[in-house]
Order: sequence, then C-alpha cells, then structure tokens
Amino acid sequence: MNPFTALTSKIFGGLAVLFLVGLSIQTVRIEGIWCANTAPGEKPACIMRGFKQELAVLRIDLDQVRAQRDAEAAKHAATKEAYADAQADAERMESERLARVTAQQEEITDEIRRDYARRLADARTAARRLRGQAGLSGGGSSAGAPAGEPVPGLAATTGRTDEASGGAGLSLDRRLIATEQAIQLDGLITWVEKQRAVDPNR
Repeated sequence: MNPFTALTSKIFGGLAVLFLVGLSIQTVRIEGIWCANTAPGEKPACIMRGFKQELAVLRIDLDQVRAQRDAEAAKHAATKEAYADAQADAERMESERLARVTAQQEEITDEIRRDYARRLADARTAARRLRGQAGLSGGGSSAGAPAGEPVPGLAATTGRTDEASGGAGLSLDRRLIATEQAIQLDGLITWVEKQRAVDPNR
C-alpha cells in the first residue's frame, strides 16, 4: 500500500471518528441520557438532562409560577369580595338597627304626646265643670268655691300630679295652671325614662 494512501485513510478515519463523537455529544446535549418516562406535568428524570428536558423543566416551572400567581389573585379577589359582602351586611344591619331604634323612639314620643294631650284635656274639662258648679265665670273665686279651699275633682284627674296641683290658697285658674305644668313635667320625665330604656343594640 502506498504510504500516502495509508496516511490519507488514517486521517479520514480519524475525522470520521471525531465526527461521530461530536454527533453523539450533540445528541446527548439535545436528548439527554437515559431519561425515564414521566407523566405529563412531571419533571423528566434523566441521568443527564438534555436541551429538551431542560426546556420541559422550564415550562413546568413557568406553569407552576403562573398557577401560583392565579391562585393568589383568586384568593385576593375572594378576600376583597368577602370583605365587601361583610361591609354591606354590616351597613344593612346598622341601617336596620337605626331604623328599629328610631321607630321605638318615635312610638314612645307619640305615646307620651297622646297621653299628655288626654290628661291635659281631662284637667281642663274638670276645671270647666267645677267652674260651672261653683258659678265662676273667670279666674276669680266665688262663695261656692273659696280661694283658700281645694276644688274637688281637679287634682284627681292628673295621676301623679296630685301634690303639685292641690295646694291650698290657690284659685281655680292657678290650680289648673299648676296642674298643666305638673302634667307636662310628668310627661317629660316619663318620656326620658322610656327613651333611656330603649336598647340600641337589640
């Protein structure tokens, strides 16, 4: 064999071996070595990962990050919605409470006003009747009803105001004024007591 031909064959053989080695290395870099089959979404298990496996791992990591981000966003949205619902419920309950308390207070006021008007009318009716019985035309006293003596029946119409309206020495008109003032004071006291008894938290 020609020495030149033998040398050329060796060179080409070496180049072929180098090409095959390079091709094998490139294949390993792309495909990896001894990769086991894995389920979708699982990271590949290889003795050495190649480009395909690394790309798959990056995709899985990215999907996990996206899923975590979406879960946090959904959780935040749910928290905001729950807070908004709780705030709306609190506002509704507060409105209902205020409406209930206001209704109770107005009912008490109306009740006291009606009772005050009734008692005042009763006292004035009694005063007119006593004037007629005593023969009085105005605020002065007469022989039938001396100023220093109590006029029967007037104080009896005013409930808790007997002491305020039954003082001796007062004319019928003055005693009526005292009775009206006592009824007014008694109504105010009753109104305050009932208003204080309203429970704003019920």
